[in-house]
Amino acid sequence: MHNIHRWTALSFALILALAGTLLLLTLLTVSSPVHAAPLITRYVATTGVNSSNTCTNSSFPCRTVQYAVDVSTPGNIILVARGVYTDLHARAVPPGYFAPASVDVITQVLYLSKTVTIRGGYTTAFEYPPDPEANPTTLGVPAGRHARVVLIMGDINPTLSGLRLTGGDATGLGGGWGRYDAGGGILIISATATLETNRIYNNTASDGGGVYLWYSPTTLRSNTVATNTVEKMGGGIAMWGSDATLEENTVVSNTASLHGGGLYLNYSQATLQGNTIISNTGHHGGGLNLNWQSAATLNANTIVANMANGGGGGASLNYSNATFNDNLIAANVAAAGGGLYLSNDSQARLVRNRIISNTANDGGGVYLHTSKPAFTNTVIADNWAKYDGGGLYITFRSSPHLLHTTIARNKSLDGSGIYVTNDLTAYSTVIMTNTILVSHTIGITVAAGNTATLVSTLWYSNTYDGRGAGAIFTGTLNYRGQPRFAADGYHLLAGSAAIDRGINAGVLNDIDGDTRPDCVRWDIGADEHLGGACLQLYLPLILRQ
Repeated sequence: MHNIHRWTALSFALILALAGTLLLLTLLTVSSPVHAAPLITRYVATTGVNSSNTCTNSSFPCRTVQYAVDVSTPGNIILVARGVYTDLHARAVPPGYFAPASVDVITQVLYLSKTVTIRGGYTTAFEYPPDPEANPTTLGVPAGRHARVVLIMGDINPTLSGLRLTGGDATGLGGGWGRYDAGGGILIISATATLETNRIYNNTASDGGGVYLWYSPTTLRSNTVATNTVEKMGGGIAMWGSDATLEENTVVSNTASLHGGGLYLNYSQATLQGNTIISNTGHHGGGLNLNWQSAATLNANTIVANMANGGGGGASLNYSNATFNDNLIAANVAAAGGGLYLSNDSQARLVRNRIISNTANDGGGVYLHTSKPAFTNTVIADNWAKYDGGGLYITFRSSPHLLHTTIARNKSLDGSGIYVTNDLTAYSTVIMTNTILVSHTIGITVAAGNTATLVSTLWYSNTYDGRGAGAIFTGTLNYRGQPRFAADGYHLLAGSAAIDRGINAGVLNDIDGDTRPDCVRWDIGADEHLGGACLQLYLPLILRQ
């Protein structure tokens, strides 16, 4: 028994000792934080020196950006002083790069396969903050050389900001789908990069003159992509399989011989927010072309003054169920669909957009071919067609659904605001609810075999409300009277015949996001007039004794 008690006591003492040791280790761990790798900043200037230089002394910078990247480790920050950097670097073709059979090296100003941050816009004293306007930092390819400016490859997350990327020519370098020469300015393959406040201009390629993304969920923010050219797709930017995010960029004066003068998306569910897409030129999609299941989302973009010699001056959709919210699509020009061209089962959703003052041969505002879009709170106004359908041209088994649409003052040779037709027996069906359809020679023309159903419509100042041998069903809710538009041509003023004349179509707000209905009933058209004298119901007050 003595031995048992002694063993128990020893065991208890041992347990206490072990517990004390564990507590001490825990306290040491808590009180001694794990230190992250030190943040290393490296410096580059045209006056610098590369040989035996770590680039970590701002008074002794490196001379080229490529050298600074080569000596960097992941997480480093590279600050680049103003100047023009035109040094070219040949690298062996890396795995995963689509090179032509005859190419075993690729040439560029910068090859990037590390997660680093590169910032331009500094003085040679590297004063903070950087100012890219006052201190232009240019990475450029010398004239006459076939080299791109930047290649980014691999499972990395680099950032480039405040740089000017120019003069790139991807001829003979491949890199894109089908081994086409891709990304004259910058080619990004399988990387999650961030591009901010850069200027990407005067570059050329087969695809993606300024930027080419291959399965790269890159973020482009506040960049200017200008005057780039391609032989095929994506004058400014081309994306393949890339769910990229584009915010507040300006895409201007780019040219594509085929599709997407400004932007080309293929199998890409990108998000475009607050961008300006202006004065670009292409065959289909002067501003942008969404192709093959590119279910992109476009919010509050300005798409103006673009040109297509085929379809879609502003934007062209092919097999793409994109979502357009709050965009301005104006003053674009095309052969078909001055503002928008939708084809091949593009079941797009368009909410609170303004399609204004566009021009085409057919479908001044919108051209629909074999498509089933839904328009909600849309303004289609002041567009012009050389032949048919000043506002909309609907053909070849299309079946759009329009809710709370204002269609006004569109012009065409045939005089129709809306033109519904067919190709042989490929008939179209249109459903329109709570529509303002005013100030046309013919409000809607429906060719034989096609059908248009209008519920709750305000007609005014049309020579003919509807014509054609097709079926036009207007129901019993038809109103005639002045819409009384404000100076912008679509907001309602007090006394408008559209106020309180609509039906509940399940739309809870208007083109401005204001709540519907403002009073008891819904207004017709894209705008819900606010501040009206709603009917008040007063119940008697009953007091209990």
